[in-house]
Amino acid sequence: MSTDVDDLFTLSGDTMGTRWSVVLAQKPVLAEQLFELLQRAVSRVDMQMSPWIDGSFINRFECAKVDDFVPFERETGEVLNVALRVNLATNGAFNPAVMPAVQAAGYSAKGNDAPAIIIPAFNDLFELQEGAVKKTCDGKIDLCGIAKGYGVDQLADVLTNCGFTDFVASIDGEIVCRGCPPNCEGWQIAIEAPSLDQRKTARTILCTDMALASSGGYRSCILGPQNQTHTINPNSGSPVSEINLTVCVAAETCAEADAWATALTVLGDVKGSEVASAMNKHAYFVKEGNSSREFTKVGLFQ
Repeated sequence: MSTDVDDLFTLSGDTMGTRWSVVLAQKPVLAEQLFELLQRAVSRVDMQMSPWIDGSFINRFECAKVDDFVPFERETGEVLNVALRVNLATNGAFNPAVMPAVQAAGYSAKGNDAPAIIIPAFNDLFELQEGAVKKTCDGKIDLCGIAKGYGVDQLADVLTNCGFTDFVASIDGEIVCRGCPPNCEGWQIAIEAPSLDQRKTARTILCTDMALASSGGYRSCILGPQNQTHTINPNSGSPVSEINLTVCVAAETCAEADAWATALTVLGDVKGSEVASAMNKHAYFVKEGNSSREFTKVGLFQ
């Protein structure tokens, strides 16, 4: 997803192997100080949840033995709680215990070093306690399907706490919108079509006071007899092969939207739309065919 930033004030920086960005309807008086606050917020998330950073919660949990207690900071605790809720609501379609399969597919920091693909139930991995988890079985955690969305929530919190009411915060396809730009009723947000060769817009929507996240395997995929995306299906332990699908989810927080977008990508447009409707979620599915484009709309996208 993207937003038009003409005549608005923008700050951006590096995080999670990509870029964060905020677009403000007014220029801040202390732009450098605001940048530092925003960068610090997303860096805290990255330091705790990245499999690429030594000492992160993810890597400390992996190295821990069964019955060990692994401490975490506030941000990780909040993400684990959201992840557990979405895992339960989607019957395991969102499962951060997929790290062995991620490693087997070659998408992790440690490369293809998993001897077998074993994906336990997420809530079997640990007991969540105050400030720590007790590791209850062998396993690894991958929070990449929710960390960027949570990072956007942290950007939005910084801006709100600094008194800003009209802004867009984003990391890749994860976005939080608040208020609106000058003389407009909302922020124009473009939902991308799942195109392999070039960026195309499937639909533009007017947003205010909502979080949006998109998911799709068309940007990072391996084409072949069995197409392979970067999203793992927890039920099969294999990468999702659907490369012509985009899923956009709207929710109260971007962490929740991010996790649900991942789960609905795993489920696909047919089953995913059924689950989203049953759970009163807001989802927009775009499926690219050989000669046509199909849309499935659930909730406020209808």
